[in-house]
Amino acid sequence: MNSFWEEVKLDASIQVLLNNLPGVQVFVKDLEGRFTHVNDEALQAYGASKMEDILGKTDHEVFGPKLAENYVKSDADLFREKVPQTNIIELVRNRFGRVEWVVTTKIPLFDHQGELMGLMGTSQNFGRAQKNLQPYLDIAPGVEYMENNYMKSFSVEKCADLSHLSVRQFERKFKKTFLTSPQDYIMKTRIQHACNYLLKSKMGISEIALKVGFYDQSVFTRQFKKQQGLTPGAYRKKFT
Repeated sequence: MNSFWEEVKLDASIQVLLNNLPGVQVFVKDLEGRFTHVNDEALQAYGASKMEDILGKTDHEVFGPKLAENYVKSDADLFREKVPQTNIIELVRNRFGRVEWVVTTKIPLFDHQGELMGLMGTSQNFGRAQKNLQPYLDIAPGVEYMENNYMKSFSVEKCADLSHLSVRQFERKFKKTFLTSPQDYIMKTRIQHACNYLLKSKMGISEIALKVGFYDQSVFTRQFKKQQGLTPGAYRKKFT
């Protein structure tokens, strides 16, 4: 498994850092869903005594099908979208063999040529993480609405109302959580979905623009190039 660490854009010395995060489980998987590294906290939680007991195994082998099903689906989504997943609330087994709620964040890992190699994730007990997560919990209804309705005309007032907050409170908590404004977040979400349609469908660019919420193709093209550095047509040509 050392070759995996040599390929990804991470210095192997980062493993020292990963093993010194009290209360935080860290895991790394390849594109086949096989564990290539876990830190000491995760090793204990997974009921293993040494790294060799985990390396090369999948979620199904480590956790069993009931817990693994959601992990595998989440990993597949990350590999398809190639964007981080943050603040996922899910069930995992702790070091005492009991199942508990945790907050998980995962990021894609790329090699030096920009090819996807796998993922790295962290999980932390929900109780410990709740203080940091609270701003997200406050705005969660609005964020869920945004994710499900990104293609529609955006209304921050609607999101604030669903979260039982004023617009000012919603925008402040949103920026604290996501380090961007709700308006920018919606724009990035639309472009991410557009990327997926460009790569996975045969729809024309004007059709994709409408499908992700742009009613003016020139605005779509401008925003797409601003975020991706390529026009939609050039992006499709380069990556398909």
